Order: sequence, then structure tokens, then C-alpha cells
Amino acid sequence: MPDTPPTVAVLTAQPLEYTAERGSALRKKGRMAEAVEAYAKALEVYQEFEDWYWTGKVLYNLALLHGDAGRSPEAHTCFLQSADAFTRANAPTEAAQARARAAEQQ
Repeated sequence: MPDTPPTVAVLTAQPLEYTAERGSALRKKGRMAEAVEAYAKALEVYQEFEDWYWTGKVLYNLALLHGDAGRSPEAHTCFLQSADAFTRANAPTEAAQARARAAEQQ
């Protein structure tokens, strides 16, 4: 990666997927507050680098977390935001899935 900016090289050395996966693992263990923090950290960086696919994945997982916690309005919003991010990433299948899940939350 000779032309890779230093910040991208650092991010590549420690994949952000780890943070997103950590959020999912914490959610599955019922550690919701910690999961939200992990998702928020991943979301911040993915959005900064305009990685819309991973932004969509994190928002989708955040929506699942809100659904698990019985917060349907928040889940609905996150599913819709996820669909928008997947659309920006040219991932129509994932966008459609997120929209369908959003409709279930109404």
C-alpha cells in the first residue's frame, strides 16, 4: 500500500470490523450499554471514511439491539438509516432487508 494515507494504513492494521463485531458479541451477552459504545465508535469512523456498507451493517446491528431492548421507535429509525447507508453503498439487497425490518417495527 505505497499510496495509502497513514490513517488508513493504521485502520487497515486493526480492522474496524473488530469494533463492530465486539458490539454484536456484547449485544448477544446482554451488555447493551457496552454494545452501544462499541457500535458508536465503529459508526463514527466508518462515516468519517464514507464506508457506507459498514455504516449500514453497524446501524442494522444497532437496530437489532434497540429491538432486543424493546425500543421499537429507535429500532425503526436505525433500520431506515441502515437502508440509506446500504443504498449509498450500492447494496440493494441489504437495503431492502433493512427496509423490511423497519416496517416490522411500526
